[in-house]
Amino acid sequence: MTTKSHLSAAPAMPAPWGAARLHPLDMEDVALSREALRVLGDTARKLLVRAGAEETSMARIIKAFCAKAFWNESDGALLLCGELDGRMVCLPVPAGHWEVAVSGPAH
Repeated sequence: MTTKSHLSAAPAMPAPWGAARLHPLDMEDVALSREALRVLGDTARKLLVRAGAEETSMARIIKAFCAKAFWNESDGALLLCGELDGRMVCLPVPAGHWEVAVSGPAH
């Protein structure tokens, strides 16, 4: 004898970091606040040291963590991502601490 279950699965909700909510940006088009640069620098240095990197200059940090940038549609944050120790690592920059850089007249 078979019976029907009266339970149904809830529809899948998109995760806040889901791919459908992330939009790639060119790092050349992004401007960060001074506070964001300071916090990102400190955090990235700690991650680089933990991974065994000998160089922790700002140039190394930019190379390591600015390989890919994404705008998170769900909360307005920016994700700066790069590979570290064979894994993709993303550092979030809250909305209000970054903007699309504007240079020259619009075309």
